[in-house]
Amino acid sequence: MKLMPRLVLLLLFLLPTAITSAQFDRDSLRQVIDTSPNDTSVVRAMRHLSYDIVMGNPDSLNFSINLATRAADYARTRGIESQEMFAFYDRAFYHYLQGRLEASEADYRRAIETAIKLDAKDDQAAFEDGLATILFEQGKKEKAIRLKHKTIDYYQTQQDTFNFLRSNGVLAHLYIYNGEYQKAKERLDLIFSFQYDYSGMIENYGNMGLVYAEFGQLDSAIYYMEEAHKMGTDYPNFIFKNQMALAEVYSQKGEKEKALNLLEELNTSYAEAEDKDLYKLKILLAQYYLQLGQADKAAVYFEEAEAGLLSKDLLTQKDRWYTAYQIFEQQTDYRKALEYFKKYHAVSDSLMEVQRDSAYQDIESKYQLAKKDEELSAQKLKTRKTWIVALALAALLCIGLLLFYFRNKNEKYKSSLLRQKSQNQELEIAGLRKENQLIALQSILEGQEEERRRIAQDLHDNISSMMAAIRLKVLAIQSDHAQLDNMLGQVSEEVRRISHNMTPLSFGLTGIRGAIEDLIQLLKSKGISAKAQTEALEALNSKERSIMTYRIFQELVNNIIKHSEATQVEINCKQDGNTLHIDIRDNGKGLSGEVWEKSTNLGLKSIRSRIEYLHGEIRMRNKKGTHFHINIPIEEA
Repeated sequence: MKLMPRLVLLLLFLLPTAITSAQFDRDSLRQVIDTSPNDTSVVRAMRHLSYDIVMGNPDSLNFSINLATRAADYARTRGIESQEMFAFYDRAFYHYLQGRLEASEADYRRAIETAIKLDAKDDQAAFEDGLATILFEQGKKEKAIRLKHKTIDYYQTQQDTFNFLRSNGVLAHLYIYNGEYQKAKERLDLIFSFQYDYSGMIENYGNMGLVYAEFGQLDSAIYYMEEAHKMGTDYPNFIFKNQMALAEVYSQKGEKEKALNLLEELNTSYAEAEDKDLYKLKILLAQYYLQLGQADKAAVYFEEAEAGLLSKDLLTQKDRWYTAYQIFEQQTDYRKALEYFKKYHAVSDSLMEVQRDSAYQDIESKYQLAKKDEELSAQKLKTRKTWIVALALAALLCIGLLLFYFRNKNEKYKSSLLRQKSQNQELEIAGLRKENQLIALQSILEGQEEERRRIAQDLHDNISSMMAAIRLKVLAIQSDHAQLDNMLGQVSEEVRRISHNMTPLSFGLTGIRGAIEDLIQLLKSKGISAKAQTEALEALNSKERSIMTYRIFQELVNNIIKHSEATQVEINCKQDGNTLHIDIRDNGKGLSGEVWEKSTNLGLKSIRSRIEYLHGEIRMRNKKGTHFHINIPIEEA
């Protein structure tokens, strides 16, 4: 069942606007226009006057539209875009009241366009809210509902409770108008959950009553409609429609007498209601009295409805003739009953014809649209062919240019390959040379190590034994032997030192860590404080690499003892993956970078040679002493 107020009345009741409905003295407003201190005040006064005229006399809409147009033109010529925007908004509202929906939509869109330009988001939301109602009445229901959702989302983000609830109320009304009662109920439930009192709650209670009536929950429908009646005593047009809907709910519930009393009360209290509403009321009374078998009473209300009827639309006439037919049939005036039944039948046929015409027009409209689509498709196809030819020519030109470009590039590439090949050959030759140098260096270092081991062995096994035997013989044949014994001891110690330097005995017993510990003891014997962290050296799994690493330590320690004048030495070794990091610091006088880079000292050269052989790297810093940082791969590359 469709029991709802006209959308026009809803918009008049809920429309957001910057203009108040206060009544102004027209002569005073005209004087304000003439004496306003600035252009903005002039435009505002013109707009207020146009609104006041409409509220005072709805028949003067054309004058108000002209006045709003003048306000918009005045604002535009003086560059007051905000007032021009509101003038379009006013005019959109007046066009709507005239039923000129397309003109109203155009003005709403111009107002929205200006609001976007001025970044006036609140005004944009208000204008889009009004446009949604226009679109809905134009039958563009989906667009209208989407736009309404957009404005609701905006008001929610702005925490504007009043406009958020007001827009939800209008959306609920649109859903009712569209027959989507469940969606309407969801919106109304949301509104009631806020417990926020504002004037639009009157419509919300009435609309909730319509929803429950549609669901067949008549007690709930009666409750909400009666609450709306209590709240809306100052809104006669709304109350009139609400009470008529309430009477129909009473009738559905079987409370015919209650419904009839309510309609009689409306007939007495709202004699000044709109003609069409009053006509509907009197026809409804006539139908109720017919149901009660009181044809004479029904005839009285029918005659009153006939006297005040202005509408000539077919649906109204259909109800009119059918009610007359029922009245005269009950009064046994069959001649008149037949006369009105024929009129009813004729109107019904006319309605069917209108529906057929409407269906034909709908099909014709679809055909014309399809025809236009075909013409557009043909035009697009023709344009597409033209573009295809143009693109083909352009493609051929591009292909020619690309061929030329790639041929030229190919020549350059060949030249580049030849140069690259030559460079690679040179690099390969340089690499071979370097590899040969490393092989030669490896042979030299390995030969040196082998010679060191042989000499050390000879010194230890032969010379040391012979020196000990000589010492014993001398002691046996000479009584004053103190000085000679001291000299022989020094020779023996020196032989032992040379032998140790060549290949330390501890290296064979405890490995590289034991050999480094001997170097630490040597430093301490020279009065130099020394400490070392050497656990990471155990990662060296090659004897050859361990010996080479030890020689690096040995040369650096010897250099510290001979030249640095240091009192403290610190050795730290760390492992990071396949890399051994070695730091050796002293607090001596330091070694200059120039000496380190260019020195012909055999010891320093030996250090660099061994680092290169191990594929490592060494850096030296001279700050508060000398700091060597060495990186050596643990395994051979």
